[in-house]
Amino acid sequence: MQLFHSALIIDDEPDLCGLLKVILSEFISEIKYAHSLESAEMFLAQSKPDIIFLDNNLPDGQGVNYIHALKKISPQSQLIIITASEVSKEKILALGGDELLEKPLSDANIRRALATI
Repeated sequence: MQLFHSALIIDDEPDLCGLLKVILSEFISEIKYAHSLESAEMFLAQSKPDIIFLDNNLPDGQGVNYIHALKKISPQSQLIIITASEVSKEKILALGGDELLEKPLSDANIRRALATI
């Protein structure tokens, strides 16, 4: 499995961010959080992570509607959309995302998503 230097988790659920950090710390040395699209945009103005985990349901918008803007800000970042809704992997890929990670999250699903990018 490819190792990454840095990751940004964009999710408004602190427990989910903590779970992801525990699992990802085996593969990624620097992991940061943003709890809204607005705070993610401010973070990305200063730093370009190797991989971004983007929740689809955030307080200030839908992650799928933000894929294009996020890829424009940080085109080299791999983008994994996290969702519990009926969003297809085909739609994620068509919009410029790199992978879909469905909730509920599990260690196996997270590892599978990382292995495919």
